[in-house]
Amino acid sequence: ISALHMDPIGAAAGVGGAGGELAIAGSEDGTATVWRFISNAVCTLPLRPRLRLKGHRGMKINAVAVSSALHICLTVSALRCCVFSLSNGAVLSSISPQDNDFPGARG
Repeated sequence: ISALHMDPIGAAAGVGGAGGELAIAGSEDGTATVWRFISNAVCTLPLRPRLRLKGHRGMKINAVAVSSALHICLTVSALRCCVFSLSNGAVLSSISPQDNDFPGARG
């Protein structure tokens, strides 16, 4: 694991009942995995991996973020930032340095 981020969901963010967390783990092989954990007063259990995300062409993932409120997660490597949907893992946006060639910019 090269990067990790967690976001509380459900009752874990409030009071009572079962809740949990979403977690995203980035790896050195350029992939990331989204997990869901359920928890109650007694224990916290991981469920199977929810999504397996690709898009960095084997470049190490340096940073990750997940937001259950926005229903997205992000992965960042040295050459790319990818925004994924938590619904199905689809790439919503991919930003690379070469994408930032703005008209009128001077070098």
